Amino acid sequence: LAPHLVPGDHGNAGLAALTYGPFVMACDTDHNPGLPSPATLSFAGNKTSKLRVGAEKLPTVVVPVTAPKLAGKRDAVFVSYADAGTDGKEFCVWLQAPTGK
Repeated sequence: LAPHLVPGDHGNAGLAALTYGPFVMACDTDHNPGLPSPATLSFAGNKTSKLRVGAEKLPTVVVPVTAPKLAGKRDAVFVSYADAGTDGKEFCVWLQAPTGK
């Protein structure tokens, strides 16, 4: 299994979601201190990192992202949708799709 970006369509056109096998992954603020709001992030390309197990024993995928408030690319940690936002903070599944640049 490898992480995969799924392009959005219909209401999610221009966006992409990250999956790992049957899991839909999400970017949340708890696992990404120092990054701007997950809703402002864009995938920086089609490359994804391999699955890792985080400190809380949750499966995570690390993916490079960009945002208007960031200078260059930064790594973002994605957790399963079921684990995202458990602290009540913001999370996002659909990010701006990579532009191919």
